[in-house]
Amino acid sequence: MQGNDLPLNSAYHWPAQAGKAKAVKNGEPFAFETLCDSARSQDLAGLGTGTDGAQSLLSGGTDEWQVQQTVVHFKGTSSGAVQSAGALLRGLTAEVKACAPDGATPSVKVTAEDPAYLAATITLKQGNGGITIHEYLTTTSTTVAELTVYGPYGTKKPKAAWTVKDDTAVLRLLGAPLCDAFKNC
Repeated sequence: MQGNDLPLNSAYHWPAQAGKAKAVKNGEPFAFETLCDSARSQDLAGLGTGTDGAQSLLSGGTDEWQVQQTVVHFKGTSSGAVQSAGALLRGLTAEVKACAPDGATPSVKVTAEDPAYLAATITLKQGNGGITIHEYLTTTSTTVAELTVYGPYGTKKPKAAWTVKDDTAVLRLLGAPLCDAFKNC
C-alpha cells in the first residue's frame, strides 16, 4: 500500500511500504499470528510451494502505532493457486477469531467479513495495559494480504487516536495494488 493509503497517515506520514519490504516465504508468521501467539493448522503447512512473499514494518515510534503488511502470492493462474489462497485466508480468519495468547484477556470484534476478506479489532488486555490490533486480511484470486496496525492499550496509548471509520475502505485499498501488481483480479 502507498503510505498515504495507510490508516493514521495524517498523524504518522507513513512512507510507501514497498521501499521497506523484505522477501519472505509462505509460512512466515503474519503479524497477528505473532501478537496472538497462534500457529496455522497443519492442513495449511503444504501451501508453501510456488509462492512469493514480502513483508514490511513501519513504526510510529515507541508506544505508538506500528503497521505491518504481509503479502503471499501463489504463482500462476491455476485453480489450484486460487484454492490455495482461499484456504490460507480461511485458515487465517479462523486464527484471528481464536486469538488468545497466554497471559492476556482477548476480545475479538469482527467488523467486516466476506469469503474474500476479514477486518477485526483485537484487544489483548494484560494488567493495566495491553495491545490493540486492527487486523485486515484479503485475497485477490491467487494472493493473500494482511495489514496489521497495532499499538499499546490501557495506561499507555498512542498519541494519535484511531480514526478509521470504514474498514471495507481499508480492505479495498489493501487489495487494489495487488490487482495491479499480479494482474489477477
